[in-house]
Amino acid sequence: MGIINIYEVLSKYSLAIHPSKVETGPLMLIEYLNAQPPFIAHKTGDVAEEICDDLPIFIASNLDMNTWIDKIGEILNMDNIEFYSIQKK
Repeated sequence: MGIINIYEVLSKYSLAIHPSKVETGPLMLIEYLNAQPPFIAHKTGDVAEEICDDLPIFIASNLDMNTWIDKIGEILNMDNIEFYSIQKK
C-alpha cells in the first residue's frame, strides 16, 4: 500500500531521523521542513548544506553515534520544540 499523505504520517512522530551517508533523500528534508517535525539529518548534499546554514541544530556533520545522541537530546530538550521555519536572507 502506497502512502498518499506523507504529512499525516509525519504528524504521528515527535522526531524524524535521516542518517543517509549520501544524498539519497534531499526531497525528504524538504518534506520535513514543510511538515515541520523536529528532525536530525546527516549533512549530505545541497539541501542539508542550506538547512545547516539556517538551522544547524537539525544537521549532524558526521555519523558518530554520540554526536547524534547529543543532538537528539538537545532537540528534544528545547524549551520551545515548535519547529523553526527557514526565512531566506
